[in-house]
Amino acid sequence: GDAANIWRIPLDHADEAEPSPVTVAPWNAAMADLRGNHLVFANLRQTGQGWRLPADVNAGLVLGAPQRVTPELVEAQFPDVRPDGSALAYVGLKGGGQGIFLLDLKTGKERTLVLMENDAAYSTFSPDGSRVAFMLSRRGLGWPAFVAATAGGEAKFVGDAGGRIRGWSRDGRYLLINKAAYLLLTFLKP
Repeated sequence: GDAANIWRIPLDHADEAEPSPVTVAPWNAAMADLRGNHLVFANLRQTGQGWRLPADVNAGLVLGAPQRVTPELVEAQFPDVRPDGSALAYVGLKGGGQGIFLLDLKTGKERTLVLMENDAAYSTFSPDGSRVAFMLSRRGLGWPAFVAATAGGEAKFVGDAGGRIRGWSRDGRYLLINKAAYLLLTFLKP
């Protein structure tokens, strides 16, 4: 499901036994410690949100207070700002589902670009802002890459990225992929 729990398995029959849950935490049970008759653990909940901070990047000056831009009850990850600064694309978790969302930074209106299964990551706008690329972070499956038009429609599978999407070529014909630390490769879109 959407949670990680602590499980147990008897070590004297580990090759035959089935694991059984010790906790049924609503989020992610982690960092467990057992002392005597007491099991303690942390119940972690990630709450990623998108924030905006007015700044003069050339002068290195902050010009105001941070402002939250993504909805409060949405876990927002992998944000990218459209090149013209008008919108934010991000991977969001809402009500047990996941998708790629677009947020109009002027009006604050959000719309769903793509709804999908879990594991979406690394949303990034094309240079002209008309498309968003993203991938599924499934290493064993080649990290499938997709492109969706910001005007709407279905996301198109463009190939196995084999690494993390980091951006686009200036002409919008290639995706920039980080296949390993310090190694950047291009991926031709069909």
